[in-house]
Amino acid sequence: FGKLQKSETAEDDYCDDIEEPYRIEAQFTSNQLVRHKKFGLGRVKQFLEMGDNSTITIRFDDGRIKTLMLKYANLEVIDT
Repeated sequence: FGKLQKSETAEDDYCDDIEEPYRIEAQFTSNQLVRHKKFGLGRVKQFLEMGDNSTITIRFDDGRIKTLMLKYANLEVIDT
């Protein structure tokens, strides 16, 4: 574990050698074709970049619309 650096105030405490959190670099565009393991093929309706809490809304081929947390979605982008 990282070494905790003490400061004058508790709000300034920090850990100096913990790795940066995992970040998803993918950007999605409206109408982009994607595949989800459970829901199948779909088109991106909306992508909200919120760091680790980014969400993506997809309309799947069966008509269902799902909003998923990107970090759990495991989407495959399909090139057309």
